[in-house]
Amino acid sequence: IIAPLIFLIIVGTVLSQGLTAKPLAKRLGVSEADPQGLLLMGANRFARELAGVLHRTGVDVRLVDANRRNVMQARLNGLDAVAGNMLSEFVESDLDLSGMGRLLALTSNDEANALACQHFVDEFGSAEVFQLPPDLSPRSGDAPNQPRLGRLLFGPEATFAHLLQRLEDGAVIKATQLTDRYTWEDFQREQSDCAVPLLAVGQGRITLATTDRPFRPPAGSQLITLAAG
Repeated sequence: IIAPLIFLIIVGTVLSQGLTAKPLAKRLGVSEADPQGLLLMGANRFARELAGVLHRTGVDVRLVDANRRNVMQARLNGLDAVAGNMLSEFVESDLDLSGMGRLLALTSNDEANALACQHFVDEFGSAEVFQLPPDLSPRSGDAPNQPRLGRLLFGPEATFAHLLQRLEDGAVIKATQLTDRYTWEDFQREQSDCAVPLLAVGQGRITLATTDRPFRPPAGSQLITLAAG
């Protein structure tokens, strides 16, 4: 009788603490109400260049990659980068999530991106975990099941291979200031054929371009795009 009772008490304690810790921290004012930092899974070329532009616009960005060469290059670029596997116990034991409010899974491995989004749902919420669209070409094999994916970033064609190819072809990630005189509509008329909208930063908030919602950055925000150099 005592053994299963102890087991139930332990399970109940862990569940109650897990479910109440985050709301209680917010109520006591010991956690950030609306952290806007971006946690990037991957420190590959695309992730580094995106993080560099975001860093210059004042956004907190932290990159995590199991490839130490990628991490070293990110650090040489002045970025906050950590070596580790986000799908391991490293997340619970060593990864600092202070200031981070969203996950962007930006690796070439579609399955790993999806698993990372699943892993961080409890931390950030299902609306704040994002990944690149999976490669659905015949050579890619079976893609992850759609319900298991995070929210898809940028556009249906914005796979890792497509973004990397654009960079290799000379495209750059740049910030464009939107104003009342130069609006999102003006930008679309000029650049819609060659630019991939990524996100917008303005008024203390970040708006990501995704496949599930219309993207309409307001005047006064910095529009981040992948565009011709």
